Amino acid sequence: YWLSSALPLASVIPPVVLAVVLRQTWDRRQATDIARSEAALRQFQPPLLADRIARDPGFLREPVQQTVAILFVDLSGFTRLSEQAGLTRTREFLKAFHTLIENEVTAHDGLVISFMGDGAMIAFGIPDPHADDAGHALSTAWALLKDMREWATGEEVSIGHPDLRVGVHFG
Repeated sequence: YWLSSALPLASVIPPVVLAVVLRQTWDRRQATDIARSEAALRQFQPPLLADRIARDPGFLREPVQQTVAILFVDLSGFTRLSEQAGLTRTREFLKAFHTLIENEVTAHDGLVISFMGDGAMIAFGIPDPHADDAGHALSTAWALLKDMREWATGEEVSIGHPDLRVGVHFG
């Protein structure tokens, strides 16, 4: 009996092995593609939003109306200072300024929506609203004013003494 079943079993083994190898190769490629996509997502999106998109890719499919706090910051006198400083020093200044904003906003559970040259639009309550979003926006505004004034008087800022203008909206 075993001899009569040996040939059919032997003929089944190569296709099964091939199917297993192809499946593992396919799964590895998919895992690599997913990891690459997630790395690209994290490169262009803030950590708070990237985590939410990775966890729930469809959460932006339908429009959502919710209450958020929006904080706008802008440097006063920056145009004149950038004209005097030149391209390289202005770029270094903006990189340091954006880092200062990003660190403070992240510490207060906010999300930098966009940097617009010497300004930024920051949201609190995205992707998920919280009861204290307005408080976080105000405390971030005060912290940014304090940090900016300390930083602008330091040695790192060699292009002048810009000040920060702040606007907050909740609704």
